[in-house]
Amino acid sequence: MLARLEQICSNFVSEGYRRTGKMGAVRALKHPNGNRITLIGTENDIGILKNGHLIKREEITVHAADGDAERP
Repeated sequence: MLARLEQICSNFVSEGYRRTGKMGAVRALKHPNGNRITLIGTENDIGILKNGHLIKREEITVHAADGDAERP
């Protein structure tokens, strides 16, 4: 989950956001135009908030060695 969280964070950085904070599974970013992005990771999903409003929720699944999907 943390690897995916960092991947999403890097995507926002490439769009002009800069990292402003990190605590556990939470990342904060700010764009020069004033927009703020907050990424919040849990066991099951990652929420993306823009200016305090949820804009996307991505479910996280971990694939076992035999190919079956399971929750972490």
